[in-house]
Amino acid sequence: MMSLLMGLLGAFGRLWFGSNLTSKVWSNRGLQTVYMLLLFFIAFTNDFTNVLSVIIGFTLACWMQFQEVSRGHGPGIDTGDDENPSEATIERYDERWYHVICDKVLPNHRYGFLYDNLWLLLRYTCPLIVVAIIMKTPEFLLLGVTTPFIYTFANELQEKESWLFNKDKWYIRRGWCIAEALTGFVLVGGSYYLTNQ
Repeated sequence: MMSLLMGLLGAFGRLWFGSNLTSKVWSNRGLQTVYMLLLFFIAFTNDFTNVLSVIIGFTLACWMQFQEVSRGHGPGIDTGDDENPSEATIERYDERWYHVICDKVLPNHRYGFLYDNLWLLLRYTCPLIVVAIIMKTPEFLLLGVTTPFIYTFANELQEKESWLFNKDKWYIRRGWCIAEALTGFVLVGGSYYLTNQ
């Protein structure tokens, strides 16, 4: 039950973090970051009376927030919709080392559906290698593996069922809102579950 609650709080947090809110309070990156850090800290700390558990929990909370959540997910989130990207977009791909593997594996299919999904798979799974090693739980990698599937589903949903989305509502303005909420649910709820099982 607690994993479900943490997942729902994570869904809100990730959606909020990716929102386009403009009010001084709700658009405050510091406030959004503190919220996400607190969620991850709770998720990764299984004994608040144990100093080592608290240190590990805080360290992993920082790692998840600043490597898994805060770092841009780049142009790959369109999952292949833009197969002829601009130079500026290509530079965004190349900012992350993941493009090296994608270029080698799919040299004739750059920036397409498979390329973007592989890029997202690496982007969201590689930071979890550290978590899996520290927690001695390889299942943490599965949390990152889900991300390309989530974004592909959300993009397809937006394309085929555009009536579901309302550009005036920050929480459902595009398919990516669903992807961000689902990703937050998986990352926070899954982290709590795997830490406390």
